[in-house]
Order: sequence, then C-alpha cells, then structure tokens
Amino acid sequence: MLLLNPSPVNLQKVLAALKLGSVVAMPTETAYGLIADSSNKKAVKKIYAIKGRKPDKPLPLICSSFFQVEKFFYLPSIMRKLAKQFWPGPLSLQLKVKNIAGKKIAVPTWQNTLVVRVSADDTLRYLARKLGYPLTATSANLSGKGELYSSVDVVKQFSRYKVKPDIIWQAGKIPQRKPSTIIGKDEAGKLIVLREGAIPLADLNKI
Repeated sequence: MLLLNPSPVNLQKVLAALKLGSVVAMPTETAYGLIADSSNKKAVKKIYAIKGRKPDKPLPLICSSFFQVEKFFYLPSIMRKLAKQFWPGPLSLQLKVKNIAGKKIAVPTWQNTLVVRVSADDTLRYLARKLGYPLTATSANLSGKGELYSSVDVVKQFSRYKVKPDIIWQAGKIPQRKPSTIIGKDEAGKLIVLREGAIPLADLNKI
C-alpha cells in the first residue's frame, strides 16, 4: 500500500498506476472513494475484494464531462436538463449503458444500467479524461461500515487487511458531506428519486 501526498508528480504516478489496473483510495466531493479504471476487469474485481462486496452489485461511476457520459451512456432529454443544472456536482443519474465497440466498462450492471455523475472534483475529472474511461467511485469503506473522510482513517482501516488499495492519496481530512442524490426512471419514464443526498428534492423539483 503506497502512500502518496498530493502533488503534480504524484498525480502522474496515480494516473500511470490506474492504467495498469491499480485501485486508489482518494477523496471525491463527498467522501474518500475507491478509484479505478472501470474498463479494467482486474481492477474492478479487486474493488469487490477490498470492500467485501457481492460481485454482482453495481459500482457507481464518475465521468470527466458530458462528452464522456454520452460516449458510454444514453442520456435522455429529461435527465439532460438535470445534468446541465447540477453537473459537475453530487447528482448521480441511473443511465443505460451503450453497446460500444472495443473495450467496454467492466462493472456489472443492473438491467443494463449504471449510476454515473460528473464529479465536481477537478482531480477526478482529470483522471477520467486522461484514462478515456469513467472511474469507479464507490466509497472507501468496508461493506456495512461508515464512510471515511480522512486519509488517516483509510490507512487505519485497511492496514490490518490482506486485500487493500494499492495507493492511498493522503489528502488529509475532507468535509463531511452527504452522498450524491441519485435519480432514475420508472417503467413509465417518470423520474424517481433513488436516494436523496447532497441535492435536496426541492431543488430538483424546480427544474
């Protein structure tokens, strides 16, 4: 488990490691997350092992931009309005995955859908852009445990476990914020709230 302090040089080390299938624990705009290349089967498999999570349970993803979302997912007009208002930011949308040629997203889906957002975190958007694929963004805690908001706590949690992140980005403490609000669609095509989080329902209802 390599500990890296934030710096331009170390960020390039993280990018190189992600390209090789490493898993990195680093802050998102909500809590510390387990970041990996979502198209890398080895990295995705390791995240499930790290968290002790059932391997058929989908992982949330982070994209670098609207362009990257539309490359891999169908973005209906009704959700596009929300995305234009709240991206980058803690709004996650449950979207259908496109059947694209070449290397595909390796995260297991639910009825061919995944939850995705464009992060407000500049570092994560940079990494997703340079990789050319969305990042995984599941919280950096063991399944059933609370979210972590400090790199010290992340180190303590995984220090006694055999399977752990390859790199921990030592960004110190981050503010304790609510998780992202998740929006999906029902069978009739109507928007439904799957989880109310950082963006209140009242704000969503204004759109």
